Amino acid sequence: MDMQEEFSHVLEARRALVSESVIKRYQAIYEDVWVNYPTAAYILAVIDQFLQIPIGIQAPCILVHSNPGMGKTALFQKIDKTYGIASGAKSCVVSLSLQDKETDNHRKFVDSTVAALTSIGNLRLDSNEYALLQAIRMNGIRALVIDELNDMLLCRPTDIRKNIKWLKELSAWPYGLVLICIGTGDCQNVVESDPQIQRRFDNFELKRWLDKAELRSFLNSFQGTLPLRFKSELHTAPVATYLINETGGILDSIVKRVRRAAIWSIKEGHEKVDLEMLKLAKTIPILDGLHCE
Repeated sequence: MDMQEEFSHVLEARRALVSESVIKRYQAIYEDVWVNYPTAAYILAVIDQFLQIPIGIQAPCILVHSNPGMGKTALFQKIDKTYGIASGAKSCVVSLSLQDKETDNHRKFVDSTVAALTSIGNLRLDSNEYALLQAIRMNGIRALVIDELNDMLLCRPTDIRKNIKWLKELSAWPYGLVLICIGTGDCQNVVESDPQIQRRFDNFELKRWLDKAELRSFLNSFQGTLPLRFKSELHTAPVATYLINETGGILDSIVKRVRRAAIWSIKEGHEKVDLEMLKLAKTIPILDGLHCE
């Protein structure tokens, strides 16, 4: 039996990893690998359609929010990878992750968005509006993705109002950018501070994984990324029930537990993730002979 048949439970692109060294398998388990699921697939499909809408008086906008640990950052990175300028997409997006330096005041926020859209760090908008529009058109930019929109609440109220006004300008003619804003539940407060821009947004929440059928579907896909010799049992009902009870349905905690269980399965020679390994994964496994070089 060749590798393709013997390890057919592993995704073909990752199948060769099963025969690699322990250190390489350990690293592969902790790689950031996108696993699609219904809510994310729907949001990505909406974005794909919005990017095809002709530039008009005002562009549609999307707000994605959730509690911490529900996959917002992974979705932000997936959007950037799929539609970013480097992706080669005809209608592309530019991504901006807000940090403290971008939210101190309105001027810094404007400068950060302009720099992201033009790749020019010192372009001042007040004298270069044409240069901004030209960069957007020449690069086929149809959307601006803003991660951690909730950090805008660190601004003074007057700066928040100015920032919202700037976002309204970007989503209106002549720029016509689709705004895709991502953050914690607090980012709703930013959008709701202006009823006019609030009406432009379609609202999506990444909820806790409490639906067993949906979680089992996600876990079934996730287990295909794990370079283990035998097929795991993540798709079974008892595993889904156990993970929901242990993690409260928080995606980050689910993924962390599964990864630890996969490492435990290598350590124990078990080579698959099941309830036994998931229970061991309450503690961090230490693999013998795994040292930094």
